[in-house]
Amino acid sequence: MKDAEFIEYEVDIHLQCPSCNKYFRLRNYDIPQNAPSYHNCLECSEGLVVQPFTIVVSQGEFKKPASKTSTKKKSSKPVPTKPEPASSAASVKKQAIQIMKNYGFKYVESKRAVEKVYYAGIGLEELVKKALAEFGK
Repeated sequence: MKDAEFIEYEVDIHLQCPSCNKYFRLRNYDIPQNAPSYHNCLECSEGLVVQPFTIVVSQGEFKKPASKTSTKKKSSKPVPTKPEPASSAASVKKQAIQIMKNYGFKYVESKRAVEKVYYAGIGLEELVKKALAEFGK
C-alpha cells in the first residue's frame, strides 16, 4: 500500500459576540493567523476583533519546540515612550482605512469613520474596532 498525500486541511472555528451572544464561524483561510481580523456582528453590529490563531497540521508525532528560559528579571517599571510622530499617525490611519476597504467599506466612509474616532496614541487594532463600531450607530 502507498501513503496518501496530504493536500489540504479544513478547519471551522466558532466564536461568539460578547454583546449579544450571537455565534459566528470562521472557516479555513478566513481564520486569522498572523494579524488580528475585524468583523461586525450581524445581530448587533458591534465591531469585533478576532485575535490570530496558531494552527498546526502535521502527520505523525508532534514535537514541541524547545522553550528558551530567560534568567533576566523583568522590570516592573513602565518604559517611557516617545510621542508619536505625525508620519506614524498618518500611517496608522492609512492602515485602518485599508483594512476597512478590505472588508468591503468604501474609501470615503472608511476615512470618515477613522477620522471621527482617531486620537493620538491609539493603536491600529483599537482604531479599526472603534471605526467599525461607528457603522452600527
